[in-house]
Amino acid sequence: MDAHRTFMENYHRMFLKPTPLSALPSKTASARSGYSKGPEKSKHTSLMSVGSLSSQKVGQLAPLQETSHDIRVHLSKLHREQRSENPQQQRQACIRTLRKILRKMPFERSAREHHTVYKGLQLFSMMADQVSDEVLKEMATVAKLDVWRETGVPVFGNQGLHLILKGTVRPQTLPYIKLLSQVAEFDCPTPIMDDITPELGVGDCFGTLERVEGRESNSRILTVLTQDPCEFLIIYGNDYKKVVEQLEHRDKSEKTQLVQACPVYQLWPRLAVGQLARIISWEQFDPNWVVVTEGSKAPFIAFIKSGECHVLREVEALHKLPNGQRVKKRKQVVVGRLKEFESFGEVSILENVPFTCSVVTATPVTMGVITEEKLSELDDTTRQLLLQSSAPNFAHLSQDDIHDEYMSQEMKREWNEYKHGIVIESINALGIRPGYGKWKKT
Repeated sequence: MDAHRTFMENYHRMFLKPTPLSALPSKTASARSGYSKGPEKSKHTSLMSVGSLSSQKVGQLAPLQETSHDIRVHLSKLHREQRSENPQQQRQACIRTLRKILRKMPFERSAREHHTVYKGLQLFSMMADQVSDEVLKEMATVAKLDVWRETGVPVFGNQGLHLILKGTVRPQTLPYIKLLSQVAEFDCPTPIMDDITPELGVGDCFGTLERVEGRESNSRILTVLTQDPCEFLIIYGNDYKKVVEQLEHRDKSEKTQLVQACPVYQLWPRLAVGQLARIISWEQFDPNWVVVTEGSKAPFIAFIKSGECHVLREVEALHKLPNGQRVKKRKQVVVGRLKEFESFGEVSILENVPFTCSVVTATPVTMGVITEEKLSELDDTTRQLLLQSSAPNFAHLSQDDIHDEYMSQEMKREWNEYKHGIVIESINALGIRPGYGKWKKT
C-alpha cells in the first residue's frame, strides 16, 4: 500500500509541463494544490502566486508583439524566408551570399551554388550588360575570390574584371575599367592620378575581361589602390577567353550535327558541312507563325532543330453560304509536316523562285537559318553542291492530290461535328450535366 501511495503521488512528475504563453501567469503546483483544498486556501494561494509573479517575474516576461495585418509578413514566416523588396537590401544580401560561396574553389561548388552566383552577377550592370546570359552563366562557374588584407597595395586591373565585395579602392589611373564594347586609348607611360580621384566602393567594378593588347598583366593601366582590407570577385581574362572559346566550339558542333542529321546532307563531305555551319544563325518562332507564304520567295534556308511545322497548299473548293448558295473559294489544306532535322528553302533562295507552299509553325520551333546575304560567303563549289542536293519541298503533289486530301480532311471534320452533335443532344435529352452530381470528376 505504501508503494502504491508513493507512486500515485509522484507519477505526474513524469509528464512534460506545457510551456506557458508569454505575458500570462501559469498555474504552479502550489496553485493547483490550493484549488483542491477549499475556497479560502485556494484564494490565499492564488493571491500569493500572483503577488510573487508581479514582484519577481515581471522582468522575465516576453513583451507582446504587435500583430501585423500585412499578408506579406505572414507569408514570409510561412515560407521561413523574408525577402525584401528594397533593391539596396537585395544587393547587400546578394553580396553577403557571394562572399560566402566564393570562399570555395570553383570545382568545390555545387550546381545550385553556381546558379546563385549567376543570379547575383545579374544584379550588377557592369557584369551583366557586357555579355549575353549564356556567357554570364558560364562566367559564374569560373568566378573566384581575391582577398587583400593590407591597405595601399596596388591591384592590377589588366588581369581581369573585378567586382568589389568588401572595402574601398582608389583608381590609380584613368580609365579604371574597360568594357568589351569600349575602345579605350592608354598613354605610354601611364600617368598616375593624384589623391582627388573618387573612391570605388562595394558593388563597383574595375579592370577588363579582355586583356589590353601590348600591355603586361601587371602594368599600371586599370590599376587601383586598396584603402581598406578588400575582397573582390574576379573573372580572369584567361578564364573569360576559355569560356568564349568553349561556347563557340559548342555552338559550332551543334550546327554541324544539325546539318549532318538532315537526310539531304548526310553524304556531304565534312569540309562543306563546316562551311554551312559557319554561316548558320539561330532563330526561334512561336506557334502559328507564318514562316513562308505560298507564292513568295523564301526568306532563308532553314534547318529545324526542334519543333514541328505544318505545310499548307491552297485549293479551290465550293463553300456553302448560310442561305444555301455555293460559291468557289480558295482554302488552305495541310499536305505535310516538317519535323526535326529537316530543311526547306534551298531551291527558292538559290534559284530565286517562289516557294511552292506555306510553312506555319505548329509548336515552338528553333531553327538554324542561312540568309541570302550569308550565302554570298560560300564558294562556288559549295553553292553548286547545295543546289544539286536540294529539291523543292512537296513538289510531287499534283492539284488532284491536294484536292483529294482536302476532301478527306473535310469529311473527317464533318463526321467529328456530327458525332459531337449527337453526344450533346443525348446529354441534354437525359438531363446530364457534366461537372455536376455523379458526373462530377474527382
